[in-house]
Amino acid sequence: MDLIVRLPLAVVTSAGGSCCLGHVLRGGRKPISQRGATDHTMPKLKTHKAAAKRLKMTSTGKIMRMKGLRGHLHRNRAHRATELYDKMLVVSPADKKRLALLIPYGTA
Repeated sequence: MDLIVRLPLAVVTSAGGSCCLGHVLRGGRKPISQRGATDHTMPKLKTHKAAAKRLKMTSTGKIMRMKGLRGHLHRNRAHRATELYDKMLVVSPADKKRLALLIPYGTA
């Protein structure tokens, strides 16, 4: 037996006014007009997904990257030269601040 539950979109409060519950059903925040004076939550920062796939943040806060030019044509290079492309490098200090904004919460 299937049980269908219907939630009301508006509920009458005890004061007689109506309170919209649409934001609760949609999973979002309340409209600005219905927020209290203490609701000062900062918005979440968005992670740049392409940067998150290419960069890794260590537990100490360093941003690591891979070397470029490692896609193909490895047969033409010496074995010692191809091994240099396997390690991750620390991002230069000049780029660290700019790249840290792209991955604000680090990568897993």
